[in-house]
Amino acid sequence: MAAQPLRSSQAEELSLAEAPPTLGAVVKVADEGGLPDLSDRLQQYGIYGEYLEYRRNYLQWRQGRARGAQGEATVEALAARSASPADPNKYEVWVPSESQYRFFFTISYWLAITFLQG
Repeated sequence: MAAQPLRSSQAEELSLAEAPPTLGAVVKVADEGGLPDLSDRLQQYGIYGEYLEYRRNYLQWRQGRARGAQGEATVEALAARSASPADPNKYEVWVPSESQYRFFFTISYWLAITFLQG
């Protein structure tokens, strides 16, 4: 089921959530489907603030004002990360020489054959 775009009345009502209200404030949204307002239960469980934060972020995303991921892969970030000597992603850390590579390759091959043959 595809997400439906916000109607103008919904967008006006929901734009009130630009800044998260205090925990005591209750934001009621009229729904045509007749769904109950569960904000009282969210306040009882102590997660009403998290709900308002999620709602605010979701509305920003729907309106095209979403923020990108933190720490995106840029050339500078990757260069700085690969410059560190203890980088576990460097191939040479795991297999320092060609002879060791051939040894580990041969061992893994024969282990696989042994387990397949029984």
